[in-house]
Formats: sequence, C-alpha cells, structure tokens
Amino acid sequence: MTPGVVKARLLASPIPLVVGFWPIFAIVHLVGVGLAAGFLGLVARWEALQALLVAGPWDDIHTRLAIEMVGGVEAYRFVLRGPFEGALSDAFPAVLAPPDLLPQHLWSGLVFAAGTSTISVQLAEVLANSGMILLGTAAILVFTLSQDGLPPFFSSRLPLAAAWGMLVYGLVAQFHVSWQDDSGGQAMLSMLATKGLGIESAAYDSVVDAGPAFSLVLNILVTVFAIGVGVVGVWLVQVIQTRRRRASLPLRPSLVYGARRVGLMMPGCLAVGALLFQTLFTPGIVFEPGSSYERRLMTAMTAPQAASKPTVVTIVAGTNGFEYSVNGKRRSIRCIGYNAMTLDEDPEERKQHINRDFTAIRAYGANTVVGWNQLEFDAVLLEMAATRNLGVILPFELDSDWDYSNAQMKQRLMQRIRRWVEQYKASPALRMWGLGNEVVHGIVDTANPRAQAFAAFLVEAADYVHRLDPDHPVLYRDAEDVYLEPVAKALAEDGVPRPWFVYGMNFFTERMQDALREGPSRLLKQPLLISEFGPVGLHQAQRPDGYGRLWRIIRGFPNRVLGGCAYVWSMAGPEPLDLSFGMTDERGEPVDETIFALAALYLKEQAQDQ
Repeated sequence: MTPGVVKARLLASPIPLVVGFWPIFAIVHLVGVGLAAGFLGLVARWEALQALLVAGPWDDIHTRLAIEMVGGVEAYRFVLRGPFEGALSDAFPAVLAPPDLLPQHLWSGLVFAAGTSTISVQLAEVLANSGMILLGTAAILVFTLSQDGLPPFFSSRLPLAAAWGMLVYGLVAQFHVSWQDDSGGQAMLSMLATKGLGIESAAYDSVVDAGPAFSLVLNILVTVFAIGVGVVGVWLVQVIQTRRRRASLPLRPSLVYGARRVGLMMPGCLAVGALLFQTLFTPGIVFEPGSSYERRLMTAMTAPQAASKPTVVTIVAGTNGFEYSVNGKRRSIRCIGYNAMTLDEDPEERKQHINRDFTAIRAYGANTVVGWNQLEFDAVLLEMAATRNLGVILPFELDSDWDYSNAQMKQRLMQRIRRWVEQYKASPALRMWGLGNEVVHGIVDTANPRAQAFAAFLVEAADYVHRLDPDHPVLYRDAEDVYLEPVAKALAEDGVPRPWFVYGMNFFTERMQDALREGPSRLLKQPLLISEFGPVGLHQAQRPDGYGRLWRIIRGFPNRVLGGCAYVWSMAGPEPLDLSFGMTDERGEPVDETIFALAALYLKEQAQDQ
C-alpha cells in the first residue's frame, strides 16, 4: 500500500477527529452522568411514583430500599484542573469542588457528596454510557446511509466524527464499569440476589468470583442493548418514512450496508479509544471523603473477665420509659449481628474461629451479639461468648410459610421451644430469647389471617418462654415498623403488661428517625430494639459515617429503644448481601473503617457503664 493511499484512508477515517476532540467527549460524558444522577434522584423523589411502586404486588420494604438506593444522590459538583482551578472553585462553590478532592492523575471529574448511594451513581454511569452508545450508533447509521437531503454541514466529516466519538467513548467507558468489589453494581446485585431471588452466598460467589469475566459479560449485555435500541430506532425511521412516501432524511433500504461500514471502522476506533481512556483526559467519579477513625483495638478489653454464673436480665417499665439491666446494672445494648458460618469447620478450629471473632467484637465495645441461624448459635458459641463476657440474643427459627393455626404444629413447636429454653437458660452469655425474624414481613399482608395466627402464636410462645425462664426477656424482630400491627393487637388483647417482651425493628435507611418519632411503634407499649441497622448503598469510604448517623438516631431515644445491632460482622456470611454490609473479611480483618467508627461510639458508652 503506497503512502498516498494510507494518507487518503487516514484522512477519510474519523480517528483523527475523534483523537482531537476526545476531551470534549469526556466532558459530554461527565455532564451526562451528572444529569442522569439528578434525573434518577428527581424520579425517585416523585411521591406519586413512590406510592405506585409501593402499592405494587412486590415487597414494599424492598421497594422502599430500592427507591432509596436508586435516588440516593445527595449532591454533586464538578472538578476541573487548570491554571485557575482554585479561583474558580472559590467563586462557584455550589458548582465546582476544590481540586484537591480529585486524585492527582485526573484532570476533571464529578465529586458526589457524602451519603450518596453508589448504586445511584453506577446507574447514572450506565445511563450516560448507554445514551452515548445509542445516539452514536443511530447517528453513524443515518450519516452512512444518507444519499441526499442532508444540509452540507451534516454531509461533512465533522458530525460523523462526533457520532463516532460518542459511540467509542460510551463503549470504552461502559467496559470500564465494574460490577464487583466496592462498586454500586455489586451492592445492587447482592441486594437483588438476596432479597429478590433468594440466592445463597456460595452460589452467588461462584458467579461473581469469575474475575473480570463477570463484569465483562454484564457490560456486553448493556452494550448490545444500547446498540440494538439505536439500530431499531433507525430501522423504525426507515419504515415510517417508507410508509409516508416522503423523507426529510432519505435512507438506503438496507442496514446491512451501514453495519458493514461501521464494522470496518470499529476495531481501529475502539483501539484508539481504549488508549485515550488511559490518559489524563479521562475524567473521574469520586466521593467526598468520610471521617477518619483510629484503626486500633482497646487492649484493655482483649482479655475481659469470663462470665461464669447465669445472668438475670430485667426490663423495668417506668414513667420515662424502659430500663434494661444485666445482673442489676443498667445497660444499653451495643450489639453486632454475627453471621459467620462455622458449622463445617473442625470442632477445635470452630472454637478458635468464634473465639477470635468474639475477642475482637468485645474489644470494639460491643456487649451483645445477635444471629439468625439457630444451628450456629449453640452451646459452643455460648461458651465462647461467656469467656469474653459477651451477651447473646439466641435465635429460634419461625418460618413465615408455617401454618400457625394448626394445633398439632403449634404443639410440636412448643415442645421444641421447651427443650431449647431448658438447654440454654443457664448460660452466663444468654441475654434474650429471639423468637423469629421478619415472619410477618414474609407473610406480606398484615391483614392476612396467617399473620393474625402467627401473632397470636408468638405471644403464646413468648409467654411460655417467660414462664420457663423469667430471668431473660423475649425478642421478636421484623422489618422496620410496617408489620407491627398484628403483633401489637395480639399483645394488647388480654391487657397483660409484658415489659419483658421486646419488639425489634430492622432499619437500613435514616427513615428510622421518622419511624421512632411518629411511627406506629411510638404507640406500642413495649421496649424497642433496632435489631439490624446499616446504611444501604454507600461508598466504602462513607460507610463509617453512615453507621454513626444511624447509631446516633438510635441513642436519641434512650427511654424507648434499648440499643441496636449493627449489620453485619462478616462479608463471608450466608447471604450475598453480606458482601455489601460485612465489616470484616473471612479472617476477621476490618475491610474499612466501619468497625472502628462503631468502636468509637460503643467504647464511649462502655466507659459510662463502668
């Protein structure tokens, strides 16, 4: 091939213009992400749409969480580096963030405010990428297939190069989106797998741990969809124009011709785009940094005095609320949800695993652990907790699919409950009996006779447990305050006061504050426990502050709320969602500063208990 031919083909190619205008495409993409994030937030805050979604046939709690995650954009600002970067950010602080928030290797970017959902940001990225891919594809086909009728400007190389730039930038940006690790996509998929599909952690991990191939496959699906929409859009224009027998933009009848032309150009353009994406001209998306916490254990608490005698735990109702006491000393419940899976381990190895975790949990200032797997919470776990003077809320499984109106089944359950209480009531680690978790939520409809039957059985079973062991309260846990009504009615039916019956609520958003201030739980004459809490969808750097905000809400109601249980100890738990909420890895090592943020709050209260 002669140099003249090479030069001619190069000049006919859109690559030179794509390279020259790459920074402009980067800014367009950045603005697109910001607009998409704002759009998601606006749509998610639309009350009519919220009401419509919550009223649908799907789970309303999970729907509210999804709305919170999708629309959870607090605010964002642009960052630009250059000779006037400081002056510009000082002059327009509402629009431009200080450049020191951006990593040194980036020249521009978006900075999202603390509390922004990573899921919302990732969805905004995908929308911006898909929009560029779709528009670029459609424009290239239109310009390639046009015979005449276009104004001179649109017949030039510039708009075609712009279309190619849109397509290439969108494609390259999309293939840089991660759906693993600490991404918003991982948080979104783990929530869907756990709450929507009921997939266990082992099955989910086998797919997600496929390495880059997992993200690659998802990004291919997004790309194919966006390109397909662009191609179908052009085809529909052709069909409509043909039927009307007039065309302001005449097109050749076959898209195959255009697809072949696009296919010949695509490899070179993508190669150039992939290289350009690694340069300083690629903007970044970052989050405002959270608070920093000292990463240390309190050595004074690494070897606490072991508990050797059965505890007496009381809850006394007074004029100002409820007082929770352990062996006569008033306490708050500083709790962590313990989800480690240890049953498959060698007995001695299992002891060491639990002891390692409980030593750390106690050192971080927690005084209680709660769990969900009845088999995991056995005599061995209680023994290990007692050696660390750590309290345990012992779980007993009550399934939402069981028929609680069946007399024979209720009798069998009561027999199992009696054996369970007799086996463990003398443990020095025992603090409460935990009967069921989110059972009414599983039944879904609070007006369903099954929900009424369960609530009646729950109160009957709680009374039975209290007769067998009056020295430890009974806890029932459910999702938020939405499913309280059947239990509240069952408790009030005979008029008997039960200050030892604790109603637990699981919250993952700051709606908790409104619920405690003015929700139905305000009228419930029972002590409350926030039995699960954790901020949903936050970037890893902002999780510590998120947990801190939720804990401060909990402690804002000390006379009604006994305390709270942070969700959750380990990423290596039974549910995919544990990947997003776990505070430690499989070795018990902190994955970020979340556990240290909790420790700062828990240890402060622990000092007040001394």
